[in-house]
Amino acid sequence: QGILSAITPGAFDGLILALDKYGTKSFAQVATPAIEYAENGYPVGEELAGMLKGYRPIMTLWPDSLKFFYPDGQITQRGALLKEQTLANTLRELVAAERKARGNRSAKLKAVRDLFYQGSLARRIGQFSETHGGLITFEDMKNTRAEVDQPRSSTYRGYEVFKTGFWAQGPVMIEALNILE
Repeated sequence: QGILSAITPGAFDGLILALDKYGTKSFAQVATPAIEYAENGYPVGEELAGMLKGYRPIMTLWPDSLKFFYPDGQITQRGALLKEQTLANTLRELVAAERKARGNRSAKLKAVRDLFYQGSLARRIGQFSETHGGLITFEDMKNTRAEVDQPRSSTYRGYEVFKTGFWAQGPVMIEALNILE
């Protein structure tokens, strides 16, 4: 728990890579529903409500996390609307980068990615981490790159099983299945 357990955010790069390589929409098109939910609120499910309740004492140690997850200062109950204006603002900033960019769809998605990993968002993430004793730096953000992984596969009892690479321990499961067989 805490800032020392934070890892460099690679999921966003993976999502941009997938959108560029396999998608057809712009970042604005895919981000608009998320922006609307973040601004207008979305109903909290049972699992999130339980997490918010359970983590509240821990979150009080980190005021910025507390503001993000408990914007009105209260624990959000199941079924209540949770608004996340900070998330909406960040997504709008990324949409603006896409709109300002010149070139084709890929070039515009690169501008979105660059803002997050090399621009002002990367600087803010790195600065926040360093200021609060974390390990993520601006250089870490700049050096983050997602890539398309080749699935690993094997057969198990006549079924072909596909798993991710070592980054998610996919081959470990394949090996375990081979041992079981």
